[in-house]
Amino acid sequence: MNIRFLQTFLTVAEEKSFSGAAKRLHLTQPAVTKHVQTLEKHFQVTLFDRKGWQSELTEAGLVLYGYAQRIVTGFEEAELALKKVGLELQGILRLGASTIPGEYALPLLVGEFTFQYPEVHLQLEIRDSGSIRRMVINNELDLGLVGASSADPQLVYFPFAHDKLVLVVSPQHPWSDRYFVEPKELEDVALVWREKDSGTRQVAEAALSEQGVNVEDLKVRMELGSTEAVLNAVVTGMGASIISKHAAERYFKLKRLVEVPIKGLEITRPLYLVYKKEKQLSSVVEAFVRYVKSNTPIPS
Repeated sequence: MNIRFLQTFLTVAEEKSFSGAAKRLHLTQPAVTKHVQTLEKHFQVTLFDRKGWQSELTEAGLVLYGYAQRIVTGFEEAELALKKVGLELQGILRLGASTIPGEYALPLLVGEFTFQYPEVHLQLEIRDSGSIRRMVINNELDLGLVGASSADPQLVYFPFAHDKLVLVVSPQHPWSDRYFVEPKELEDVALVWREKDSGTRQVAEAALSEQGVNVEDLKVRMELGSTEAVLNAVVTGMGASIISKHAAERYFKLKRLVEVPIKGLEITRPLYLVYKKEKQLSSVVEAFVRYVKSNTPIPS
């Protein structure tokens, strides 16, 4: 049964006229007549009594009218609901981030995304880069934002922003008034480092290694699990560190930390969106991926 035939039947009943229904529905009068005749043939009843220019419902027509209203109304409500689903993204987004992307890129990204898609429910996990990658592989997270990539073939990386790593010391440190230090000098100074799975540490050690620094000989005095802990340790004179410039910026303004250039070395790194290669992404996850690819919260 074509829903259009019931809509035509209801319009004829409301207009009490085949010609009036044809005008309202932008159909020809023969088309309206055919729709009604098809219904009459299907139910084997007469639906209208024609009295001159007017058409009144028969007893059978009155019975069908109530059912037709409910059917057509239900169909129209279903159409609106399905259109709404298409327009309003709904679902859960399990998102993980390492410290720097999580603190400096994620708030802006998530804030604007959830404003655009208010029906998306966000579940957020903050860990180091290695942990986030493992959670993505194990399907504990849909997506990750990390500060270092890996060679794992199960993962896909998309660089969405950039970060700069800098050497920082306290104002009381012997290096605080230096114009620069040589890369090899870092082998002789106490360091406050992030944990081994940290993207910041991995990128810093790789850059130093390329400059001939033996990272195994570095005097790591402390290993701490967050960027904020590292910054506070450096402020209190526990050692020097290589850290995100974005994270250290407010400490520079307060004159609690000093940036010391490393001669011949500028460490920049991409921040990555990471997801599992073979995984079928949900519409919510695909929407966030598209959103991240079209927005760069941290200038390169």
